[in-house]
Amino acid sequence: MDTYNSVAIRQQRCKVAMVIGVAMATLYLLWPFLTPLVWSAVLGLMFIPLQRRLENYISPVISASVCVLLICLVILNPLALLVSEIFSELPSLHALYLSVTQGGLHIPEMLHRFPKVYNYTESFVSRHPISEISSHIPGLAPHVMLITHRFGEILEGVSITLLSTFFILAYHQSLSDQFDRVLDYFLGKTGGELAEKIVSSVRGTVTGLVAVGLAEGVLSFPVLLFTHTPHPAILAFIIGVMAMIPMMAPICLAGISCYMFATVGAKPAIIDAVAIMAILFIGDHFVRPSLIGGTNKLPFMLVILGIFGGLHAFGILGLFIGPAFFTVAIQLWRMVAKPKTEETQDYSVVN
Repeated sequence: MDTYNSVAIRQQRCKVAMVIGVAMATLYLLWPFLTPLVWSAVLGLMFIPLQRRLENYISPVISASVCVLLICLVILNPLALLVSEIFSELPSLHALYLSVTQGGLHIPEMLHRFPKVYNYTESFVSRHPISEISSHIPGLAPHVMLITHRFGEILEGVSITLLSTFFILAYHQSLSDQFDRVLDYFLGKTGGELAEKIVSSVRGTVTGLVAVGLAEGVLSFPVLLFTHTPHPAILAFIIGVMAMIPMMAPICLAGISCYMFATVGAKPAIIDAVAIMAILFIGDHFVRPSLIGGTNKLPFMLVILGIFGGLHAFGILGLFIGPAFFTVAIQLWRMVAKPKTEETQDYSVVN
């Protein structure tokens, strides 16, 4: 009997060692493609509800193809158009850069109405000549060349993302059942609850951060066009990207308003600031909290901490990893802190 138990223990240890070894080897092989795979998982979680509806009418493979095509049309196509618009505005930006470096920085005449501001601006320009600033600009050229040379890698990453998303959508039911069995094997009933919370957290974060941020940038574009703001596509793109990060879009808008005030005039700057601030206020204070905090019942402060912590630790992917991690942590906390009887009042500080 003791011999049988020792053999069973030895086999169990060998299985654990083999699983760990295979997992580490797999992670090592897939490490160069980790970012596209994570993006495909995020896109898969977002489009699985649509995939399930389409499967009622067509086969899973065809419905997955439709979803991937929709991803290309809704996400990649607008990004490609925006990038082309940005590149079309680059010559005018280059001409502005040459005029500033060759002719110097001219202080707008309207600043004469504000003597203190004019004197401060004039002293600042005299202390910091444009030649000092322009000396740092050529350092950007190697980075531009690096991005150009890595175009093949970017194309490869997009291809892997779309292909992985297709297989995730086409076989989502089988993958879901397997994940449920694995989680149930290791964590029991708790595993299924954690998986549901993570999925809802990722969906809410994508919708609340990325979708709302890009929507705010898109809605800012007609406002910038109406006021004849120079380079509206670039500025709208910057607002959309900054709007994905909480509290960053108003800071970006303040800089754009100062730029408008100095180049175009006070009236367009005020119109831009008021209209875009209204868009940001509605999106950040009404739409975003209900989408992010409502799906996983996280306090909004923990959502903010998860977002910024994820950005520091994982970059742009931290926008999704951070809130998902906090969702798991809070769910585990609530499970441990849950009262043993229903009559006992829950004094958890998280709830």
